[in-house]
Amino acid sequence: MSGACAPRTLFGLVDFNNAIVHFPAERMLCIGTFVGEAPYSNTFTWLKIFYHSTKEHMRDFLPTKHYFFRYDVG
Repeated sequence: MSGACAPRTLFGLVDFNNAIVHFPAERMLCIGTFVGEAPYSNTFTWLKIFYHSTKEHMRDFLPTKHYFFRYDVG
C-alpha cells in the first residue's frame, strides 16, 4: 500500500487519493490529479452515486466541487 500512496505513480503527479471498500475482497484506490481541461465532466446526484461509479469506470473526470462533496448529495 505504501507504494500506491507515493507522491508520484505511473499515472504521474497525485494531488489526492482515497480508498473505497465495496466488500472485504473488493477495494478501490482512487487517485486524482487536477487538470486544466477534461474531455468530459461527470457529476453525482441523488441517484447517480460516486462510489457506485468506481466499480464501473476505470477513469472519470469531476469538477473539483463535485469531488469534494461527492458524498453530500441528495
